[in-house]
Formats: sequence, structure tokens, C-alpha cells
Amino acid sequence: MPPVKLLISRMIYSLLILSGRMCRFVLHVIMSVALDWEIIENNPCKDIPLPKLKYKEGKAYSQNQIVTLFDRLRKKASPERRLLVELAIVSAARQGELVALEEKHLNPSNNTILIEQALVNVKGDGIVLKEKKEKEKE
Repeated sequence: MPPVKLLISRMIYSLLILSGRMCRFVLHVIMSVALDWEIIENNPCKDIPLPKLKYKEGKAYSQNQIVTLFDRLRKKASPERRLLVELAIVSAARQGELVALEEKHLNPSNNTILIEQALVNVKGDGIVLKEKKEKEKE
């Protein structure tokens, strides 16, 4: 079997386990490569739009669930884990914001936390510390 056909057959097999949106994307890439290599004259996937992503709205915890969670944290979790989970719940901070907190962001005199930065994963750069968008606009 020629290498190109072998590659395509392996990729098609891989498509069986991918989502529909990802399947369309991978097929588009395969056809683009086949076009570049002059195996086909035009890309049949060129004008096929990808379906819009549908996000499910998150469900909030009920009051009973929060009480149960806090009770289990108090009984079973380490102080560090308990602090992290409780802070996430009461502040609604994102993961990157929580892990980017530094001592300078804590104000014990009035019991406040200033969230002004976050750790984010930047393609090509890895994990970097970025200031919050509101702060960047000033």
C-alpha cells in the first residue's frame, strides 16, 4: 500500500473515535494535504462549515450539596485542599486565578483577596503569568 493511502487509512480509523467536529476538521486537513501533493484537484471539504459548538450551562450546587461538601472537606481533606476548594466556591475564581495568588494579594486587615493575575496556558509558550483583562485595559 502506498504511504499516502496507508496514512489516510490510519487516520480514517482514528476518526472513528473522534467527535463529529473533530472528524470534519481532520478530513479537511487530509484533503488539504492531498491537494498540496496534487493527489486531488480540489478539496471537497473546503466549503463545509464546522458545526457550532454547543456548551451546556453549568449547574450550581444546591445549598444541601454545599453543606455536605464543606462537611466532608472539614472531616477528610488536608487544610491546603480545604482552603483551595472553599476559596474556589465562595470566590467563583477560576483555576488559573487561584493558583496565581501570592501573599501580596492577601489583605488580612479587612479579610480580602485581590485577584489581579492568572496562570494561563499559551500555545508555544507554555504556562505563563498574565494580568487580568480588566487590569490590562487601564
